[in-house]
Amino acid sequence: MRNRFGMKVVISIVLILSFSGVSFAKDQFSGYWRTSFGHLSLDVDGRNVTGIYSDGKVKGKLEGRLSTNGKLLTGNWIEGNNRGNLLFVLQSGGNSFNGTWGRGDENLDGEWIGVREKPDDKLNSANATQFEGTWQTNFGTMGLAVQEDGKIGGSFNGKISSGTVKGYYDAAKSQLVLNWSDGKFAGVVNFNLMEGSNGLYGEWWYSSKKYGGSWYGVRNSDVLGCIDGNCTDGQGTYVWADGRRYEGSWVKNAQHGIGVSYLPDGRAQYSGVWIDGVYRWQVISGDVQNGNGKIKTPEGDVYEGVFSNYIPEGEGVFTFANGNIYTGEVSSGQPHGKGNLQIIAE
Repeated sequence: MRNRFGMKVVISIVLILSFSGVSFAKDQFSGYWRTSFGHLSLDVDGRNVTGIYSDGKVKGKLEGRLSTNGKLLTGNWIEGNNRGNLLFVLQSGGNSFNGTWGRGDENLDGEWIGVREKPDDKLNSANATQFEGTWQTNFGTMGLAVQEDGKIGGSFNGKISSGTVKGYYDAAKSQLVLNWSDGKFAGVVNFNLMEGSNGLYGEWWYSSKKYGGSWYGVRNSDVLGCIDGNCTDGQGTYVWADGRRYEGSWVKNAQHGIGVSYLPDGRAQYSGVWIDGVYRWQVISGDVQNGNGKIKTPEGDVYEGVFSNYIPEGEGVFTFANGNIYTGEVSSGQPHGKGNLQIIAE
C-alpha cells in the first residue's frame, strides 16, 4: 500500500494474528440498539461479535470482529442468500454508533446508524448548544443551531419527508422541545442527549396529539478515511471504501513503522513493519525502529541485529530460509560490506 489510493503488496502470504487476554467493557458494542435496520442485539465474546436484527419485515444476522481498542466493528451482514460487509464506529460515551454497509463485495456506501435502547442514559447536564451540529437520524440528516432569538432550530432532509424544526431547551427536563413541519403534516418532538453527547433520542407526535414514534440519531462523523488519530504523520486508523483498514504508524501520508492491516471481515492481514506504504516484515523481538531487534521476512529469512528507522542497518546476522547464515555488515536491509557467509551444504 503506497498511499491512500490503493494497496501495493510485496508478499504472497497472509499472517493471521491470534489475540489472547483481551477484554472489553460489556457496555461497549454489546447490548440492544435502535438502528437503521430495526432493533439490533449484539453479543461480544472477546473480539468476536455476533448479532441479530429485525425491522419487523426483514430479519438478518451479523458476524464481525472488534478492533484492538473495541471501538470499531467490521464484519458481515447476512439475510438469507444475501450478504455484504459492514463497519460500525462506536462514538464516545458508548451510546451511539455511525456505520456503513455494502452489498456483496461492493464498496461500503450505505448508512447504518444506531443508538442504545437505554432510556436511563440521557445526559442530565445538557444545554441547548450541546444539541447544535449535524445529526444522522431515522428521518434523514438534521442540522440544529441556536438562532438569534435564543431558540434552537434547523431542518431535516430524508427519503420519507423533509421539513423544519424549531423550539426551545427545557432545562428542567434537560430536553429539547421542537415543533416540526414537513409541509403536509406538523407536530412536536422531544429530544434528549445520551451520555457522550453523540447520541440523540426522542419521541414525536402529530399536532392532533396522535403518537408518531421514536426519532433518534447520531452526531455526524466520518466512517471512511482517517477515522481516528493522525494518518499523515503519527498514529492513526484509516478505512478504505472496500472495508479494508490499517491501524498504526504513518509518515508523509503513507504507512511507515509498526502497523496492522485488516480485511473487510475484520481478520488481520499483515502485521509488522511498513516502509513507505509497503508491508516488509514481521517483528519477532526488540527495538526495530532505532536499536537492536529481530525480524522475519515473508520469504522466511530471519535477521537479528541493528536497525535504523525500521530498516536493518549496521551489523547483524541473516539466517536465510535455505539455511545459509550471513554475519557482518548490513546496509539498506541487505548484506553489504565486510561479512562472513556460511553455506549450508544440501
